[in-house]
Amino acid sequence: MNSKTILKNNRAAGLIILTIDLLLTGQMITGHEIVGADSVFHYNRFYETYSQLKHLNFSWFQSIYGFNQSGQIVNVVYGPLFAYLNGGLLLLAHSWYQYQIVSSIIIYLIGGFGMYRLLKLLSIRSIIAAMMASFYLTVGWMPRWQIGNNTTAMGAMLMPYLLMITFDMITDANRPIRWKKLTLLMILTIEIHLLSALLFILVLIPAWLYAVNHHRPLLQKGHSLHHIYVNCLDLTMTSERTLYSYVNQGLLSARNIDMPRTVRMRPRKNKKRNLKVDKACRIGRTWEEFQSYLQEHPNAVIRQLDSVEGVRGGKVLLTIHFVQQELQLAFLWDANDSQSVIDIFEKIYLELRPDAFIRLFPILLADNGSEFSNPKAIEFDKQGNQRTQMYYCDPSAPFQRVPAKTTMK
Repeated sequence: MNSKTILKNNRAAGLIILTIDLLLTGQMITGHEIVGADSVFHYNRFYETYSQLKHLNFSWFQSIYGFNQSGQIVNVVYGPLFAYLNGGLLLLAHSWYQYQIVSSIIIYLIGGFGMYRLLKLLSIRSIIAAMMASFYLTVGWMPRWQIGNNTTAMGAMLMPYLLMITFDMITDANRPIRWKKLTLLMILTIEIHLLSALLFILVLIPAWLYAVNHHRPLLQKGHSLHHIYVNCLDLTMTSERTLYSYVNQGLLSARNIDMPRTVRMRPRKNKKRNLKVDKACRIGRTWEEFQSYLQEHPNAVIRQLDSVEGVRGGKVLLTIHFVQQELQLAFLWDANDSQSVIDIFEKIYLELRPDAFIRLFPILLADNGSEFSNPKAIEFDKQGNQRTQMYYCDPSAPFQRVPAKTTMK
């Protein structure tokens, strides 16, 4: 802030303070408090809290000092915190006269500088804004606290701040609603004067409706995400693909349903990737090593394994092909995973007993599917005894198991 701006603000503050001094001059000359239509009611409220603070004898609900010590329930309904604030001010002021002067100055200052800030927000020249703010102190509800202790003056005091919030709602497309400011303002207004709070709500409703209808995201206005990305690179600061991900994940106020082409597209099917249990399962079990074993054991008994999946994600058949006997067994299982294959061999092992299992299944030959990727669990029983030996075909080499494939066809 440069010196010229500071000087303008000091002149505006001086003009507002001078206006406040002129408004209070008459009462300060007489040295008496002013009793208005609402003075008796509010002064009983404030005297109640003043006496509670002075004697440290608190009663949140009943009036034990004010209202002729009648025990009426008043302050808890008409803003208890505001009543205690004024009771504390009265305790510091020591008299009703001084309390009236100090409270009037506070209300005039808050209302006057609030109006000045509002007018500056509307780009009005400083001197004109100061003159209009000073004039605001003399008309309407603003002087009613000084001349009649009417709390509608409190609503007038806070009205400029409400208008600043509504101005942001109408003009600020990026952040139309300042929730912290709005919440604080409404809490204060409800605590001070309920009628003013109701009037504030009536003012906020049309501004809120305007903000909802005119400050919608560009997607909701029919713009494509690609168009937004190309024309708002300085604002997005991310890739176009990331923007689509944000919308799909619901991280933005705009949703998929706001994009016309997206709602016409079918959802993509994510292909399920079957991961191998043991990525080193082929070590020592390759097709070359299987051929070497056959050369050393030409009369070896071979059983070929395969899986047949009808519908993706549905039930699966595990087939065990007895090559020499040209026999094939099929076992139905629920999922195409390694554990299902292990469970089937465990069941066969328990049914046949170890000797018969070792005799019937000495060598197993399987493809490279993930359902056969845990060979140790098949080769060894739960006590660690080896019951079979497993080998794998080469990748993409179905001809190495021609008999089994032919039988399934």
